Amino acid sequence: MRRPRGVQACMALLLLVAATGPVFAQAKPPTAPGAAAQAMGAEALALFERVCIAALARREPAEAVATAELAGSPRVPADRLRANGPVRETAGWRVQGRHTVMMLEPGAQCAIYTEGIASDAVLDAVQALMLRAEALPGWARQGQPSRSASPRPFGMLTYRQSRYTSTLPPAGKPTQPGPPPVANILASAANRTDGRPNTAVITTDIEAAAR
Repeated sequence: MRRPRGVQACMALLLLVAATGPVFAQAKPPTAPGAAAQAMGAEALALFERVCIAALARREPAEAVATAELAGSPRVPADRLRANGPVRETAGWRVQGRHTVMMLEPGAQCAIYTEGIASDAVLDAVQALMLRAEALPGWARQGQPSRSASPRPFGMLTYRQSRYTSTLPPAGKPTQPGPPPVANILASAANRTDGRPNTAVITTDIEAAAR
């Protein structure tokens, strides 16, 4: 089955981060075992809810939400923004020296990059978020979250993905003709075998309407 274009773009993003690492290479945290790794993943998910999920729930541009929420965090310099095929980073923030919040195109993507996590714990927590109907008011989940995994040269990359249909118009706008907006939550976690800390990427995106 062919993946939606927005999900294909997210997959390109996940591989970009998993293969090359965070934007601030000098700020890599050490591999964090046990409780420290659990805490790192919990921080990443809380940041994801605070920025990316909040933007979807409020029907606001994710960059505007990030700008307000992360006003005290340093911006990623423009010359450090990257691209991978159709995916390009457009703005980013480094939070507490441990997480990167990134805006990407296409698909108005909002992403959190983190290293030093417990992979299974992050994926379980993201799946629990996907199943919480109250987390995304005005969005109806389409079926159950999907799971997949893909071996890579650096280790095993495991995915969770869930798709949502909007039940409300964009904020301040009347209902538009045609199909309603569709959004995705997509997470990946890499169990790395190359000596680097395990990595996680959690994203939201809005699928472009079919033309």
